[in-house]
Amino acid sequence: MKRILNYLKSSVVPFLAAYAIMLAVSFAFQILYQLIISVYIGRSQGVKVLLDGEKLAGQINEMMSPNVLYLISVAAAVICGVIFYFWYRHETRGLQKGALSSVFHSKTILQFLLLGISCQLFFSGIMNLLQPLLPKLFDSYGDMMEGLLGSNLLLVLLYTILIAPVSEELIFRGVILHRAGKVLPFIGANLLQALFFGIYHGNIIQGIYATAMGFLLGLIYRKYNTIIASIFLHMIINASIFVVMLFPLNTISYVAMFALGVVGSAIALLLLKLWGDRRNTDIEVI
Repeated sequence: MKRILNYLKSSVVPFLAAYAIMLAVSFAFQILYQLIISVYIGRSQGVKVLLDGEKLAGQINEMMSPNVLYLISVAAAVICGVIFYFWYRHETRGLQKGALSSVFHSKTILQFLLLGISCQLFFSGIMNLLQPLLPKLFDSYGDMMEGLLGSNLLLVLLYTILIAPVSEELIFRGVILHRAGKVLPFIGANLLQALFFGIYHGNIIQGIYATAMGFLLGLIYRKYNTIIASIFLHMIINASIFVVMLFPLNTISYVAMFALGVVGSAIALLLLKLWGDRRNTDIEVI
């Protein structure tokens, strides 16, 4: 029983905390925005409008645009990331970290670019090939992606390439992987945080490839011994969705993406092994 409680404390608590923070901050910002809109409507249209609950609710809904909701989600991710940054710093206080020079080295950057783009091509290719076989599952996934990429382009770029990678890496590869590693062997801890990473995305289809991606990012974090490495690769993977958009929407393209993803990932992983930075081999993993 004590061991089970340790597992829960090490991983489930920060996972639930991340969810709670995101929901609480999003709810608070929505309430604040609605209050601001109500004050604006009251000053511009008179107090009578405020007393008409149905009319007021309709106007608030009209002004609560998708871009506003997306911006609220971005703000929630930023606040969650800041909280988990300090949590991560607390968890790793006094532990030796890998050198940043091992990440921002010309060979490493080349490996990460190849691996990140290849992973995105692989996942996008196989997901598109499976879509006709699982139409119901992909309906919700398609709606989610349309909402994600259908907002203001600047917000989409800011969130997917910068904010989400930083916030999610601090939560999963930073706090959860580190805490789970105290009670589990690395392979178990890495699998656990990857599963939580998949669940965090709230969609079965996205959750499947997010789990695989999370496991890979955990390996990268361990290899380079710094959260910066997994953040950097995560950014490249997310940014590579725009590479996928260059491919035509047909079966041949999906097969090509899948094949290029497999070959590119294999080459990148081989290069990571051959060009591995030995400067970090004796540093304690965090």
